[in-house]
Amino acid sequence: RIFLPRGRPGPRDAPLLAFYRWLAHYYHHPLGEVLQTAIPDPPRGQAPAQERWVELSPDVDPGAIPARTGSKAAAIVALLAQQGSCPFRELAREIPQPQAVLRRLVQQGYVVLSARPRPRAVPIPPPLDSLADSMVLSNAQEQAVQAIGQALARHFAAEMCRRHGVQRTLSSAVLQRFHAYDWPGNVRELENMVERLIVLAESKVVTEADLPSHLLGTEATPVLPPVGSVSLPALLDAYERRILEEARKRARSTMQLAKLLGISQPTVVRKLRKHFGNAASRSGQSD
Repeated sequence: RIFLPRGRPGPRDAPLLAFYRWLAHYYHHPLGEVLQTAIPDPPRGQAPAQERWVELSPDVDPGAIPARTGSKAAAIVALLAQQGSCPFRELAREIPQPQAVLRRLVQQGYVVLSARPRPRAVPIPPPLDSLADSMVLSNAQEQAVQAIGQALARHFAAEMCRRHGVQRTLSSAVLQRFHAYDWPGNVRELENMVERLIVLAESKVVTEADLPSHLLGTEATPVLPPVGSVSLPALLDAYERRILEEARKRARSTMQLAKLLGISQPTVVRKLRKHFGNAASRSGQSD
C-alpha cells in the first residue's frame, strides 16, 4: 500500500503526488480515481477504525529501566526500543499475553498507549491473464470491447499523425488484428505499435502487410542447431543478420531502422557495416 497522510498535502508529499500522476498517465486513468484508490476514505458518517499502538515514553531511556521489572517487561522495552512503536496486535504476536505487564509499564511511565486509525487495505485483483481464462463475454460485451479498442487505436493514430506530420489511417483489417491480439503490454504497447506503424508505413492506409509477424499469428519458432555444432557468437550473428535483413525491407532510412529495432542510429550503422559492408550503411539507408 502507498498512501499520503490525511490532511493537507505538504512538500514531503510531492514525490508521491508525482508518482500518482505518472500512474494516471501510464494507465490512461483519471487522476482522481488513482488518488481515491491510493488514499481510501471511510464511508460518509463513519469514523475510521482505530487500533491500539504501543511506544516508549519520549523522555525514557531504555537502558535506564531497572532490570527488576521482569523478563517480559525487558522484552517489551527491547522490542519498542528497536521499532520505536508498533500496534498492540503485533506486540502480542511477539510476546504472548503482554496485557498485565503493559499496564504496569504504563503506570510506571515507561510506556504510552495510543489509538491510531487503522489503514484500510485495498484488495488486490487477480492477474489479468488469470481473469481472461475465466471470463466469457456476451455478444454485446464483445462488440463493446471491440468498439472501445478500435476507438483507442484510431485516437492514437490521429495523435501520431499530428506528432510526426503525416496523414495515415488504419485499415479495418488492421483493427481486426488489433482486436484479436492479447496486448500483454496493455495500452502502452498498443500506443507504441500504432506509432511504429504510422511512422514506417509506406502508403496512406496502414494494411496487414505493415504489421509485424506476431500480430499476424505467423511468427515462426526458430529452429536451433544441435548444441556444439556452432558457437554461440556465430549463432547470434546469424540471427542478427536475419533480423536486419527483414528490418531493411520495412525501413527506408537508418533512422527508421533504429526506431523499428529499438536501438540508436549509430548502432544501426555499425551493425549494417558489420554484416553488409560500408555500402549497405549508405546506399538506400541514409537519412
